[in-house]
Amino acid sequence: MLSVYTDNIRILEALAESGLMPADDTALLTDAYRAFRDRVHELTLQELPAVVPAEAFADYREKVRGLWRVIMED
Repeated sequence: MLSVYTDNIRILEALAESGLMPADDTALLTDAYRAFRDRVHELTLQELPAVVPAEAFADYREKVRGLWRVIMED
């Protein structure tokens, strides 16, 4: 089922629907992805580099790192 989709959001939705990842975790990853993607699009439309201050997404970054540790390092 996961290999059917090529876009990140639908892959995350498929992970939740298949029970491979809790819906709360996929919601966090989806929200973080959308926030990052939206900011990159804003900067691109302004013809600016896709660079933001480190603190811009600090909350998402810490939550995603925590989830990474739980899934990948345990």
